[in-house]
Amino acid sequence: MIVDGTYHRYPAVAHAEIRTALEQGWEVWGLSSMGAIRAAEMASLGMKGFGVVYEAFAEDEDLPDDVVALVHADEPPYTPVSEPLIHIKAYLKDLIDNGLIDSAQYREVIAKISCTWFGNRTLPALRTLLSHSGTGATQLEESLRRMKHFQRYRVKCHDFKEFLVARPWVAGRK
Repeated sequence: MIVDGTYHRYPAVAHAEIRTALEQGWEVWGLSSMGAIRAAEMASLGMKGFGVVYEAFAEDEDLPDDVVALVHADEPPYTPVSEPLIHIKAYLKDLIDNGLIDSAQYREVIAKISCTWFGNRTLPALRTLLSHSGTGATQLEESLRRMKHFQRYRVKCHDFKEFLVARPWVAGRK
């Protein structure tokens, strides 16, 4: 199972490593982040993908890798400093679904935050963008309340937990 990787300090798992494992008969799953990217890239070779993040990469081959990128602390427990764009999109889609922003505001905020280096994609930066997007005071207050419960939008974490519960590697062997 490949879940995550790094961008700067250590090389990400290489395609050749995965291809070799697949050729030797290993069942290789990818999900949540770098694993989802690799699973979408290598599905034709037999790598298996799981979850919302994998589906996003499987459906859109032009989806940039930085949608799952974040900056975190160097030491355990590797506390996140920024939020991946895929989490921000989930949050903003929920705001649309609940009538707190409209699709034009969504597009405006996504356009601006997408042009930002992934390490600067933080909840305070998102608050600022929302406040400048024409979001009304009541909407912004509700949005800020939702940010306090941002864990529900962290689809990378949810994919990992659901993978462990679903245990698809076992289901495939029955």
